Amino acid sequence: MKYVDYYRVLGVERTAGDKEIKSAYRRLARQYHPDLHQGEEKRKAEEKFKQINEAYEVLSDPEKRRRYDQFGANWQNGQEFDPRDFGFQGVKFDFGNLGGSDFSEFFRMMFGNVSGGGFDFGGLGVGTRRRGPVHGEDIEAELKLTVGELMAGGEREIAVNGDGHRRLMVKLSNKLYNGAVLRLKGQGGEGWGGAPAGDLLLRVKLVDDNLFRVVGQNDIECDLTVYPDQVALGDVVRVNTPHGVVQVTIKPGMRAGQRLRLAGKGVRKKDGGFGDLYLRLVIDLPHELSEQERNLYREIRRLRG
Repeated sequence: MKYVDYYRVLGVERTAGDKEIKSAYRRLARQYHPDLHQGEEKRKAEEKFKQINEAYEVLSDPEKRRRYDQFGANWQNGQEFDPRDFGFQGVKFDFGNLGGSDFSEFFRMMFGNVSGGGFDFGGLGVGTRRRGPVHGEDIEAELKLTVGELMAGGEREIAVNGDGHRRLMVKLSNKLYNGAVLRLKGQGGEGWGGAPAGDLLLRVKLVDDNLFRVVGQNDIECDLTVYPDQVALGDVVRVNTPHGVVQVTIKPGMRAGQRLRLAGKGVRKKDGGFGDLYLRLVIDLPHELSEQERNLYREIRRLRG
């Protein structure tokens, strides 16, 4: 007889918790549900589906899992072994109430009703129960928003690629923050056998636009273009921020590339506060200079030697 590694069947570690095991089962059961396949692929899916159900039957039940772990810690998937190594010498197995096609020989050896040797695992409640309905899988996706979209809220149309291409209208609160998760009930993977559909989980991701760049979880940056006379003599300029227009002082002698920090003028944080806005100085010349302006620059050049 070959040993069956139920952890390998579900693709989880032996230390996996109940939640991880259930999640793996739902995902695989939906992937290999026979109704989703045709022809030869349907036959292969049916076999895989039985293996998945059998693995979950054992690993989702604390008592069965304990017994399985106790006997199988030293065996590898597909490795030949003798049932007598498990202490079943001279035991006659009775698989009548287990439904021969539903469970593997390995499963029935481990958990079936046996007679003649004093072993009776019937109290484990194996029976002929089958895993029919499969809850729809939760689908995770990114919802990319610019600073303006994040701050304004409102409605947004999104495309969902899952069981088919769909478009949904999503209402966005103006209190969203970078990394927030929106749960849309029943908009995830389709359920089977009468089970409900899963949910669609949208994780907000803040992205750059033509004005603001994302430089942290809640901080943003934009360029502030000034002229040479403004950084030479100092000036007060008006700046657009996500929170409206503010006045910013340019101190004499500032250099290109320096950053000014406007505290609390970034995007919303998870705790309700706001990040910072950084202004990166860019020094530029007017596109057209009058002859008088050119003469003044020539005079500056002369004075500087």
